[in-house]
Amino acid sequence: MNIFQRIAEITKDRPFVTIFELGCCDGLDTNEITEILEKGCYAYYAFEPDERRVKGVETWVGDRVTVVPKAIGAIDGVAEFHMSCEQYYGSSSLRKPTPELLEAFPEMSFSEGRVEVVRLDTFCKENMIEHIDFIWADVQGCEVDMIAGGREALAKTDYLYTEYNNGPMYEGCLGLQGILDLLPGWTLVEDYDGDALLKNENANG
Repeated sequence: MNIFQRIAEITKDRPFVTIFELGCCDGLDTNEITEILEKGCYAYYAFEPDERRVKGVETWVGDRVTVVPKAIGAIDGVAEFHMSCEQYYGSSSLRKPTPELLEAFPEMSFSEGRVEVVRLDTFCKENMIEHIDFIWADVQGCEVDMIAGGREALAKTDYLYTEYNNGPMYEGCLGLQGILDLLPGWTLVEDYDGDALLKNENANG
């Protein structure tokens, strides 16, 4: 069962669904997920700090999604952002790319900038979000930052679909076991070899 089939299965009988997408990039996955949800009631928050992508996502998904032009991280404020070149536009990160990443992809390059960052916990408190059904996280090596800034939000989240790193692609990035070690009470539903679906066994959903 692919991840979109999983999302359909998880959400099909829920009267209202709250989805967070962390790192929506060009909105391709956003569009597919909202098509799954279109016959139900839902709130969808798509976070994307790369200003090159935000306008296109807003145009594509329209009022189906609340697009938040910020990165999810361990702080509230402004942080350094490593913006990948257009050829690899989905590889930008708050974390510095490693020599191993640049060696694996010799045509990849990065420029330095700054972006607004918000903690998951802060965003949920400010927007009075008490429950999250599903988080789709593609944060390019920043999983540890997402978790550090989202302890309270994750405690009230049912499912987390997250990318993980099989090698040192960004400074301080985590493999699957490293992510699980930071999330006691969460179990692995399925490993997609680079992405994993996790379930919060302590959540109510």
